[in-house]
Amino acid sequence: MVLLSRSGVAAKGMEQEWAQLLATGARVETVACNVGDMEDLKQKLDKVLQGMPALRGLVHSAGVLEDASLANLDMGKFGSVYKGKVDGAWNLHQYTQRMELDLFVFYSSIAALLGSAGQCNYGAANAILDGIAQLRRSQGLAATSIQWGAWADVGMASRHNVASKFEIMGMAVGDSKKALQQLSACLTTKHPVVSIVSLKPTAAAAALPVLRPLLTNLLASEEPISGEAQIDWTPVVVECAKAATGVEIVDVQQPLMDAGMDSVSAIDFRNLLQSKVGRLQLSSTLVFDHPSVEAIVEHIKTSLQGLAPVQPVYQAVQ
Repeated sequence: MVLLSRSGVAAKGMEQEWAQLLATGARVETVACNVGDMEDLKQKLDKVLQGMPALRGLVHSAGVLEDASLANLDMGKFGSVYKGKVDGAWNLHQYTQRMELDLFVFYSSIAALLGSAGQCNYGAANAILDGIAQLRRSQGLAATSIQWGAWADVGMASRHNVASKFEIMGMAVGDSKKALQQLSACLTTKHPVVSIVSLKPTAAAAALPVLRPLLTNLLASEEPISGEAQIDWTPVVVECAKAATGVEIVDVQQPLMDAGMDSVSAIDFRNLLQSKVGRLQLSSTLVFDHPSVEAIVEHIKTSLQGLAPVQPVYQAVQ
């Protein structure tokens, strides 16, 4: 096994896993290498592979985040995200093109399929990985690009604490042990691009309406809530606002934009709140139309009073 990384050493916090890997008796070589630089990649791999058996498989999992709203994105922020992920993927494709690989796995992201607020560059970079996988398959070469959701215990999502963002989008956070089982299944699929994400259908369809046609067979009405218009929605709205902004909301009459919410977190807030109110459709301009927690709560109550009572409906899950 050859492990390439910018540092060439085991990541901090992974000492136990590193010891377990070495205890297997496998020969493990670590190499400091910039996969985004073809000259450096070729030099390092040519050297290390000389004393190794033939290369039969490759997993490309490089990635960095450089989040920003669309208005604040520049080519520098695209470049830093693209260098390791996109340039690295293309360089590895070129380097191994004449090798008989059993597998070539790209670690893509669900952001390539669904998008993610503040991550236009990251979503686009992962979409390119998906494209390279499809190109390789069209050439008769091994390739599988996996659009992963978030993992709770390892990976960028765990390091950057973005679990709440996935909850807003109606997705549960997975774990690496289960993900590795899913990875094994992906390697035998005929599809070049596979999405692995644990969806909460109702919340996902509310936060991402574009998904609704895909989730038709999974959506089922929730049990009717007795007196939903009489529920005290204030704690719910406050909780969603805190999750979206990271700021404790103390004054329910203060405009949320004055309390630290911006245009990006306003979208996250609306989507998270949408997952809580269910059948009531909230406008994407919710925070601008109803600036404070108090105003939003009043809007929810008034709107719910105008809805017909829910009757349970059960659909077969395909």
